Amino acid sequence: MQEYQIRVLPEAMIDINDVYHYIVDELCAPLTANNYRKGIFNTINKLRIIGGALAVSPQEYLQGLYGPGARTIVYKKMTIVYSLIDDIVIVRRVMASRMVK
Repeated sequence: MQEYQIRVLPEAMIDINDVYHYIVDELCAPLTANNYRKGIFNTINKLRIIGGALAVSPQEYLQGLYGPGARTIVYKKMTIVYSLIDDIVIVRRVMASRMVK
């Protein structure tokens, strides 16, 4: 079974931090924010094993923004957008699933 390296782009880290700060600042729930962030990173880490097994996204919106090889995995209400280049999973963005058209 192939194992992939994970690279999280700065834009995706900003997305994750924005979600964290929204939960802390707007919802006043720091424990929930920590757990949510951990859940996002746990989902990203699963891509080490299953990154190549998930299909390329059929969403034209994502293909237009992130290229024809864009793939997704969902954690709760967030969609993690990534691409595969050789044996590397590149996490491009983390966005609200409702934004994926």
